[in-house]
Amino acid sequence: ACLLALDDYFNLDDAALVGNSTFEGLYRYGVITHGKFFTKVGLNVLTVHTASTEKGTVPIIDELNTGVYAKVILMFGENELGWPSPTSFIVKYEELLDAVWARQPQAEIYIVAMPPVTNSYSNHNTLGVNNTNIQNFNAMMKDLAERRGCHYIDVPKELLTYDGALPDDASGDGLHLNLQYARYWADHICLCVMGVYD
Repeated sequence: ACLLALDDYFNLDDAALVGNSTFEGLYRYGVITHGKFFTKVGLNVLTVHTASTEKGTVPIIDELNTGVYAKVILMFGENELGWPSPTSFIVKYEELLDAVWARQPQAEIYIVAMPPVTNSYSNHNTLGVNNTNIQNFNAMMKDLAERRGCHYIDVPKELLTYDGALPDDASGDGLHLNLQYARYWADHICLCVMGVYD
């Protein structure tokens, strides 16, 4: 389990985790217990420069000035799926990478892929959230990571059905992971950062 990996083998105390409600869930469930979380429900690659955390007083990007972090782990994309131009998402994501390095020049940056949604949720296509868009955005994020020398963390097999959707029992609303699947997801992120998986 991720908690075992963190507590016994690896420590995220030198990591900052920045992102949207998916990361917020990992923090609130307590499946990642180390590291600094700078998250907000609804956060995207634009509002990270203006919005603060629930208890914060500065834009989330400036929370990175509060310490020295060897690793910055980013989770974005879900709240940008409805944007009219996917290209603008990648342009703004690349600007975010530069903003992170401006504050943490020595940090290794990890770009985390978006998990899929259930087929039922995907079929509703609410605000552009469907599995085809998610796959396209993930491919663009992987390319961005390769171009800019970042690490890319893909979706683990536990979060995928045979057709690339989120299993129905993984989420109460079709979008956000329940505790069991949040553990799978956190485990995978931890192992990737540890270098066990590429």
